[in-house]
Amino acid sequence: TTRTTSTSLFLIKQSMIANLHSNPSYVLTAILWLSSFGTSLERRTVVGKALSAPLATMALALLVANLGIIPFRSNVYAMVNTFLVPLAV
Repeated sequence: TTRTTSTSLFLIKQSMIANLHSNPSYVLTAILWLSSFGTSLERRTVVGKALSAPLATMALALLVANLGIIPFRSNVYAMVNTFLVPLAV
């Protein structure tokens, strides 16, 4: 019964993560948070100054995606690349 409980908890967790990954608001919020954090790293740390905000943000995004917090693929990424990245350049 303990094994069944841990298995069902794992499945519930996976279901919650899948629901978050399919939610565009969650993905956009995560992207904006990572961008703000990358900018903050650039302004406040020596490592951030050496890397620059875009590179720090990309490194953070890769780390967070590999940890499974944000999805690898999302329609939000296409929207960001189409509309927001040109504004930043």
